[in-house]
Amino acid sequence: NIRYVIDSGLARVKRYSYRNKVEQLQVEPISQAAANQRAGRCGRVADGICIRLYSEADFQGRPAYTDPEILRSSLAAVILRMAALRLPNIAQFPFIDKPLGRAIVDGMQLLEELGAIESTTEPDLQGQHRVQLSAIGKALAELPLDPRIGRILLAAREQQALKELTIIASAMACQDPRERPMEFASAADQAHLQFADERSEFLSFVKLWNWYQEALKHKQSNRQLENQCRSLFLSPRRLREWRDVHGQLHVLLAEKGWKENQTPATYEQIHTALLTGLLGYIGKRDEDASDQRGNKAGDYLGARGIRLFIWPGSSLGKKVGAWFVAGEIQETTRLYARTLAKIEPQWIERVAKHRLVKSLSDPFWDKERGEVLAFERATLYGLPVYHGRRVAYAPHDASEAHQLFIQKALVDGEMFGKVDTPALERETQAEAKRRYGKLFAFFWHNRQLIREIEALEHRSRRPDVLVDDELLCAFYRERIPETVYSRSGLQAWLEEDRANLEQKDQSLRLQKSNLMRHEAAGISADRYPKTIVMNGVSLQTSYHFEPGSPKDGITLIVPITVLNQVDAIQAEWLVPGLCVEKVQLLLKSLPQKIRRHCIPLPESAKQFVQERLDGNSFGKGDLTDCLMRFVRNQNPIEIKRSDFRPEALPAHCHMNFRLIDEHGRQLELERNLNRLRSEYGGMAREAFQSLADANIKTVQTDQAQASPIQKGSYQAWDFGELPQTVTMTRGNQTIQGYPALVDRKIAVELEVFDDPAEAKRVHRQGLCRLYSVVLKEHTKALHKQLPHAREIGLLFIQLGSVEELIEHIGMMAIERAMLQNQEPTNKMQFEESLKQGKPRLMLIAGEIAKHVLASLQEYAELHKKLIAAKALSSSAYDDMRSQLQGLIHAQFVKQVPYEHLVHLPRYLKAIALRIDKLRSNASRDAQNQRDWESVARPWQRMVQESKGMLGMNDEHNTRLREFRWQLEELRVALFAQELKTPMPMSVKRLEKVLASLR
Repeated sequence: NIRYVIDSGLARVKRYSYRNKVEQLQVEPISQAAANQRAGRCGRVADGICIRLYSEADFQGRPAYTDPEILRSSLAAVILRMAALRLPNIAQFPFIDKPLGRAIVDGMQLLEELGAIESTTEPDLQGQHRVQLSAIGKALAELPLDPRIGRILLAAREQQALKELTIIASAMACQDPRERPMEFASAADQAHLQFADERSEFLSFVKLWNWYQEALKHKQSNRQLENQCRSLFLSPRRLREWRDVHGQLHVLLAEKGWKENQTPATYEQIHTALLTGLLGYIGKRDEDASDQRGNKAGDYLGARGIRLFIWPGSSLGKKVGAWFVAGEIQETTRLYARTLAKIEPQWIERVAKHRLVKSLSDPFWDKERGEVLAFERATLYGLPVYHGRRVAYAPHDASEAHQLFIQKALVDGEMFGKVDTPALERETQAEAKRRYGKLFAFFWHNRQLIREIEALEHRSRRPDVLVDDELLCAFYRERIPETVYSRSGLQAWLEEDRANLEQKDQSLRLQKSNLMRHEAAGISADRYPKTIVMNGVSLQTSYHFEPGSPKDGITLIVPITVLNQVDAIQAEWLVPGLCVEKVQLLLKSLPQKIRRHCIPLPESAKQFVQERLDGNSFGKGDLTDCLMRFVRNQNPIEIKRSDFRPEALPAHCHMNFRLIDEHGRQLELERNLNRLRSEYGGMAREAFQSLADANIKTVQTDQAQASPIQKGSYQAWDFGELPQTVTMTRGNQTIQGYPALVDRKIAVELEVFDDPAEAKRVHRQGLCRLYSVVLKEHTKALHKQLPHAREIGLLFIQLGSVEELIEHIGMMAIERAMLQNQEPTNKMQFEESLKQGKPRLMLIAGEIAKHVLASLQEYAELHKKLIAAKALSSSAYDDMRSQLQGLIHAQFVKQVPYEHLVHLPRYLKAIALRIDKLRSNASRDAQNQRDWESVARPWQRMVQESKGMLGMNDEHNTRLREFRWQLEELRVALFAQELKTPMPMSVKRLEKVLASLR
C-alpha cells in the first residue's frame, strides 16, 4: 500500500570495463523506463504521488530504456556457451542488441587466458572462423559457473584441493554473507576477526563455512541461529544461498566422478588453483608511485597498468605483502581489490606459462656453463614476475650466440674465464688439459701468441701492432661452423671426426702473420729488459701501454725487503728504449733559445742514450746532470737544471714502483719513491732484518778472505774481516746487504743493513764506540781531565745532560784522532789506527772543548740580548730564535761536524751584531731577511722532497747538507759583514748553487 515514492533519478549500475577488465559499480542516471517503473510502485492500490528530484527536461533527455545486460557484462561465458553448442561465430550471431567488437575481443582474451579455446582454421558455413574449445574449455562449458570460477575448480581437482575450493567457489558465486554497514563498520570488522586468516581472505570463507556447519548442527531454533548470525554481522539469507549453491556444486561434481581430497590442502595448493582463474586480478606493490601532491597514488600495480587500492574492509590491509591475488576488482570511487591473498611470484610463473611475455637482454659469455647466456625478464600483463634470470641465449638467437662465443671465448680469451695473472693462467691451463686433454691446444697457443704481441705493443708504446678483433673474429668464423656457440659444442665439433682432429687444431692456430700489422722495430731485450739490476739486486719489470692508467709505462716490481735499496737515480733513467722518449721530452721542455741548439730533438735524444750505452754508463749519475753535460759538449751554451721542466713530463716517463710482500701480493703502486719509502720504509727494514737474521750463517761476502758474518755483541775486534757487502738469497732472488757496527753504549753489535748510506753512517758511530770501549780507561781519564769541563758544564746545564755533552766531545775527538784516513776493515788496520791516534786524543779533545766553550759563551750572551729584539721586530726575533735553536741544542756537538763547529762562535756573534743593527735600521734587516729566505725556503723544500732518496743519492744529499752551512755564511754576509766569511758569499752565488742542486 505504497502511496508516495521519492525518486533520486540515480542508481548504482554494474558495468564491465573492457579496457581495464574490471567490474564497475558507478552511480549513474536511470533511464525513463526505470523512472516510470519507480513511479508505478505508488499507484498499485490507489492513486499515489511520485516526487522526482530532477527536472522534467532532465527526464526527457534520458535514454528510453536501460542498457541490456549483454552490453554491460563480460561475454566470456556467452562465447563459451555458444562454442559448446556449435553456434555460429558470435560476431555474426543475430543478437537483438549486438555487443560491441571490443567486448567480443575481451571475452575471447579471457577464454584464452583460462586456456579454454584454441585457434582454428576451420571455417563455418558463412566462411567465418569458429571458436574451437580446448579440453579445458569443454570441461568449463559443462559447469554452470562463471568461466573464472569453473577454471579454479578444474585446477583444484588437479591440485588435490577440491574440498576447500568448492567452498570458496560457491562463496564467490554468491553475495558475500558478511555484512559491513557503514555506521557499524568497526564493530563488523571486529566480529569478523574470528574468521580472518593472516595470509588469505579466501581461507576466511573456509573458516566461516566450518563455523556455519557447526552452528547448524547445534542450533536450537532457526530464530536463535538467525540472531546469532546477525550478532556477528552475517546475513542468514546469504548464508542459506551459499549453502544451496555449495550443495548443488557438490552434487554436480560428484556426478562427474570428481572426488574431494581427504587430507587438508596446503596453502600453496589452494592458491595455485585460485591463480589459474584469477590471473588478471594479480597485484604487485609499487613503492615508488606518488601523485602530484606527493601522496601515494596507488598501493599496488595491477594487470595492464591499472592502479589498485586495498578495499577498506579487508582483514589483511597493509599486511597483504608484495604480491596478492584478488577475488574481484571493482571500481567505485576508486579501483578496489577485494578478497585478497598473499602469493609468491614463482606460483604465477608455474600457472601462467602460456601468458608470460619473456624478453632477453645483455647476452654474455659464462665460463662456468661454457655458453652464451642472457638475462631473461618475464611479465604478466605488464607486471614483472621475475628478471635477471640467466638462460641460454642460443635457442633465441643462435647466430648472435655464435658471434658472442667467438668474440668472448676465443678472441678475448675467456674460454675458461678471465685469466689476469700468469699464475692464474698456468693453473687454468693445467685444469683444462686435465679435463679436455689436447682438445683446446690451439686456444692456449693463440693466447700465448697474442700475449707476446701485446707485450711488444706495451714495450714500444704503439697500439697498432696487433690486428683488431674483427679480423680475429673473421679468422674463427671461416673455420668454425655457425652451429657451434658453446664450449661443449666446440668440443663435440672437434671430436666428431677423431681422424681429422689434428688437422682442425692446426687450422685454428694463429700465426704471427695473422696477428701483426707490421714489425715492431727496435724492440729488443737489451732496450726493453725484463729485469733491472740495482745495487746487486735483480728486479723484474713489466710494461703497460694505457695512457691515463696508473699502470701506464714501465713498472719495477719491488719486494718489500729491497725497497730501501732501490736506486732512485738509476730509476730516473728507466730503460734505454723508454729513455729516448723521456730525453726528447726533457729537451723539448727547454727554453726555445737553448732548445734550438738541440734540433732535431729525436736524433739528439737517440745520440745521448747511445753514447751512454756505448760508454757503459747508462743509468749512472743524475740523468739531468748528464743531459746538461751532453748539451754543453754539443754546443757551447749556458744551461742549468732549472731550464728543464721534468714536472711537465707525462706519467709514463717516470718509473712506476709496484711494492709486493713476501707472498707476491701488491702493497702499493706508486711513482713517487720518496712517498713509498716514507710510508713503507720502516716495514721494509723490518722485513730485511728478518731475512738477514734467517740467513746470517749462510751469507756470502764480497771478499774471499772475509769471515762469515756473526751477529753478536763485541768489545774488541773479534769478528775477523768486515766486508763492505754481503749477499743473501731468498728463493731464486739475490739480495744485497751492508754490514755495520752498531753503537750499543758499552759494546757494539754487528748487523746487516739494507741502506748503504744508513749503514755507512751507523758504522762510523759504531767504530768510534769500539775505539772508546777498547780505550776504556783512557776515555775515562779524558772525561775527567777535559779542559774547561767545569765552565762548559755550567753554561750547558740548562740545555741538556753535561755527561752526554762530554761524551759527545770525547766521541768527536776519537773520530778525528782515529778515522781521519781510511776506515779499518780488519783487526790489523783497527789496531794500527788505534796506535796512531791514541797519543793525540787528549790534545784533539781539548781543541774541541775550546770551540764548544766559545760557542756556549756566545750563546749565553746572545740569549740575554735576544729578548730585547722581540720588541723591535717580531719577525726578526722569530727568525733569530729559530736560527739559534738550530745551532745550539742538547745534541749540537754530536750533530755538527767539526769543520763547522769551529765557526759556531762567529755565527752567534753575527746574530748579536744583527740585534744591534736592528735598533737603528729595521727595514734593512727585513730586506736582508727576505733575501736570505729567497734561497733558504727552496732549499728547505728540496730537503723535504729528498728524504726518501737519502740512501740512493748520497752525493746529492751531501751537497744539500753542505748548503745548510752556506746559508749560515750568507747570514753573516748579510747581517754582519764586518765578521767576514771564508769565501765570497752572496744571494746570487747561492742561487746558482741552488740551481745546480735542482
